[in-house]
Amino acid sequence: MKIIAAIFMLMDHIGMLFYPTQPLWRALGRLAMPLFAYGVASGFWHTSSLKNYMKRMTVFAIISQLPFLWMFQVAYGRAFGLNIGFTFLIALGCLWLLKSTEQQSETVKIGNYIMIGLLLILAEGLACDYGMYGVAVVILFYEYSFKKENQLVAYILFSLLTLLDSLIYNSPLQIYAVLSIVFIILLKNKRLSGLRYFFYLFYPLHMFVLVFIKLLFF
Repeated sequence: MKIIAAIFMLMDHIGMLFYPTQPLWRALGRLAMPLFAYGVASGFWHTSSLKNYMKRMTVFAIISQLPFLWMFQVAYGRAFGLNIGFTFLIALGCLWLLKSTEQQSETVKIGNYIMIGLLLILAEGLACDYGMYGVAVVILFYEYSFKKENQLVAYILFSLLTLLDSLIYNSPLQIYAVLSIVFIILLKNKRLSGLRYFFYLFYPLHMFVLVFIKLLFF
């Protein structure tokens, strides 16, 4: 799934930098984030060390920020926002709060839910890539995707959430993200060994290479 997600992300950024008037590139690119979000939720579900997982995500987010800003500067003439690593880092914090509510008092649960709400607002306020929507997708997949009886609920809720985000931000291309469900269903049980750090490396490197090509040859 990581390979497929990376291909869609690459297409998205190629469209951003080289073919801004051809929306098909960006439309197909909408499939990338939900696939990666599912991977983050799955990683949290299976990890043996949340501390190490969050450390890796933090280092990844920091390293990726400069190429991320550089790409936006070249594509749009201005650099803004935080990369998807920060979005996923906030999402992991939300998942930790959700998990910690198990067997807790109602007061603690309410407090954790308030903190999750604040983290969602933080993701939006810091202009993290995909903002509140990106964090919510990770939470949704974690809550509903890993129990067979809840999987249909996950896909329906994800579709509704995507539609809502598309309408709120007047972004009709975002609705194409719903097609990622097909790949999640087909690939969710397929794992390739040796790709543990693939996304951590591919994400910043591909942005750097694309921008370098753009500046050098176009």
